[in-house]
Amino acid sequence: MLMRLFVTFIGFYSVITLASDEATKGAHHVVSVFDLRWQAFNFIVMFGFLGWKLKRPMLNFFKENAQKIKQIYEHVAEKQREAESKYNLYVKKLEDLITEREKILSDAKVDVERLKKSIDHETEQTIAKLQKESEIRLAMEKQLLIKKINDEVLEKIIENTKGMMKTDSKNKKSFEEKVLKSI
Repeated sequence: MLMRLFVTFIGFYSVITLASDEATKGAHHVVSVFDLRWQAFNFIVMFGFLGWKLKRPMLNFFKENAQKIKQIYEHVAEKQREAESKYNLYVKKLEDLITEREKILSDAKVDVERLKKSIDHETEQTIAKLQKESEIRLAMEKQLLIKKINDEVLEKIIENTKGMMKTDSKNKKSFEEKVLKSI
């Protein structure tokens, strides 16, 4: 507040001095360097005093601003380093992701091929097994059918033989003898 009052006083003093100098001049006065001596003196006194009084606050102001700017610059540099490290990390992760994706795709292709071969092999084994089983079943059914047919033929022969034996008793004795001899 004291500074404002001082600056206002110096300003009014300068204006009054200039006005009084102008009032003392005549209409046809020749201007010389010496006519400006009071204005120069007032200028030097005013800015000298202002410089003397404002030097310390101005230096402190500039030092504080320099420190703030330095802190801001350091903060920005630190943030930039953090951002660069994060960027590099994300780029590396992205590259790793691309290589991981390619690895997964190649592994999937290998797994698909392996699975396809395994399925083909299992299918072939199953077909071969089913063929063997069907052949065994067919052989068993064939044997059963042959046995059944043989049994039926044998029964027919026995029935026919019984029928013939009933009709021919003479043949019965000779037949019985033949059968007993063969057994």
